[in-house]
Amino acid sequence: MELYQIQYFKVLCEEKSYTKAAKRLMVSQPTVSIAIKKLEDEFGCAFIDKSQSQFTLTKIGKAFLEHALRIKKEIDTTYQEMLTLADNHSEAIRIDIPDCICTSLTSRLAQEYIPSHPETPILIQIKSLPEVLKDLEQQNTDIAVICSDILSPNPLIGIKPYKMLEFYAAIPYEEHLSTYDVLQRKAFKDQTLLIPEEGGVLAPFFRKFFEEADVHPNYISWIRGDLPVHDAYRMARKCLGIVMTEENVKGLKCVPFDPPLNICLVIAWTKITSSPN
Repeated sequence: MELYQIQYFKVLCEEKSYTKAAKRLMVSQPTVSIAIKKLEDEFGCAFIDKSQSQFTLTKIGKAFLEHALRIKKEIDTTYQEMLTLADNHSEAIRIDIPDCICTSLTSRLAQEYIPSHPETPILIQIKSLPEVLKDLEQQNTDIAVICSDILSPNPLIGIKPYKMLEFYAAIPYEEHLSTYDVLQRKAFKDQTLLIPEEGGVLAPFFRKFFEEADVHPNYISWIRGDLPVHDAYRMARKCLGIVMTEENVKGLKCVPFDPPLNICLVIAWTKITSSPN
C-alpha cells in the first residue's frame, strides 16, 4: 500500500467517478483504475460495488475510506508543521523553469512576485525538461514548472495546474506550408520533423498527436534525446525540417494546428521544503 493509492482512493470517493478523479489528480483514468485495483488485490476484497449502477462503496471500502481520511489528516498536519520549519530558514528558494517557457515565466517572476516578496531570496534555474524532472525527483529544487504527463505519482511532490502550452509548427518561409494560416495534421504526411524517433521528453507527445490522425511524418533518426531548442531553430532555418515551438521564432513562420497541439504544464513543488502558495 502506497500513500498515492490512498490519495487516489480518497479523491475517487469524493468525485464518485474515475474520469473526474483522474482529471482532478491530473493523471490518466487507467492510472487511477490500476491504483485502486492494486489496493483491492492487496487486501483480497473489493472496495467498490460494481453491481450497483451508481458509485457505491462496499463495507470494506467504507472502512478503508475512514482510515484514508485519518491518514490524510495526519499527513496534512505533518506537512504544515514542516512548512513552518521550512519558512523559517533563510536559504534561497530554488525554482526550475524549462527553457521552452523561460522568457514568459521569468518575466512574470520579475514583474509580479519578486517585487512583492523582497525578503525572499530566489534562485532561478533555466534547464531542459529532463533536467527539471531529475531535479524534482532528487529534490534538488523546491519549485518547478513541468509537463504533468511526465511526472510519476509521488507523495512528496505536490502539483497545481499552471497553464496549457500550445505548440506551433515553425516552418521555413521557403516551404509551401508556410503559406497557411492554420495546418491540419494530414499536411505533415511527407514532412520531416525535428523530433527524435526515440528518447526525449516531449517527443512522445508530438508523435502521438500525429499518430491519432494516422499521420506518420519523417522523424530525425539520429537524435537520441531532446534537441536543444536553439539548435532546432537553426536547423529549421536551413530547411532541414520543421520544429515544434510555443513562441514566435525569428526567420520562421509559426503556424497553429487544427486541432491545437496543447501540453498541460503544472507547478510542482517538493513538500518537504516548499509551500504551494
